[in-house]
Amino acid sequence: MTADIVGLGLIGGSFAKTYHKVCELCQPIAHEYGFTFVIENKDNIINELDHFLATLHEARDAIDSEDYEGLKQILEEGRHRKEEIDGKQYTLC
Repeated sequence: MTADIVGLGLIGGSFAKTYHKVCELCQPIAHEYGFTFVIENKDNIINELDHFLATLHEARDAIDSEDYEGLKQILEEGRHRKEEIDGKQYTLC
């Protein structure tokens, strides 16, 4: 398994899908309203991005230090959050 496959499969895949959805949604909003939506929600957007980046750094550090139990906990926490949002259960690979 290469690093690219791991990155896309474990972390980047869901982020890339989410990012793509946000871009699809934001482009018409930005076109119609300027960046009013982003400006009015700046603090919330920044907080979410900061949390996401912190989680990515935790995952990176866990991989770098070969803390695979820590990585598993990070991924399980993400799975639990997704289950709460989606209302269905997922299994961790």
